[in-house]
Amino acid sequence: MPARRSTLIGVVVALAVSLLGPSVAVALRDHSQAAAAGSALNWVSLITGDQVAIDAAGSVVAIHPATGRERISLTLQQTGDHLYVVPADAADPISRGLVDRRLFDVALLSRPEYQWQNSAGLAIIVTYRDRRRPLSAGGVRVEHLYTSINGEALTVTAPAAAWSRLTGDPSVKKIWLDAVPADLSNQRGGEIRTS
Repeated sequence: MPARRSTLIGVVVALAVSLLGPSVAVALRDHSQAAAAGSALNWVSLITGDQVAIDAAGSVVAIHPATGRERISLTLQQTGDHLYVVPADAADPISRGLVDRRLFDVALLSRPEYQWQNSAGLAIIVTYRDRRRPLSAGGVRVEHLYTSINGEALTVTAPAAAWSRLTGDPSVKKIWLDAVPADLSNQRGGEIRTS
């Protein structure tokens, strides 16, 4: 995603930084420094619509909240090679097993293979509780049906709408990251897709 210099300066994000287990809190640098980095920044879009800027060293340097989400706090946690940026309204769905935590792993999502896969929108897999597949939520495009797991491969085209509809739908069993298969990943330890 192209660098968004105009959105960096003056953006104020409330961060609730916490330490959970072995996680390490990560602090944001000043937004003016991020703006100076210009095109060196790699922007990652979360399923919530919030956007996170990663610099060449793999550090989070700025966050651009989605419209209407400016007051939602975020928690940054680093565990090994994983760096999670978790909005407050995603913490409970993750803890309940409704949402795949990898959807907020910006270190993973900033890898070249994920940037390529998600260039037209975040790729996810949604499984359902009911035998009959319900109508898809707004803000997504259906790419493939998985009858064996009663699920769909979806591309998120309008993140804020999709996040609200999917997490509020009682028929949704789980929202997964559609992970890049290991044999297509040029990164060591590539993820295997759930299907």
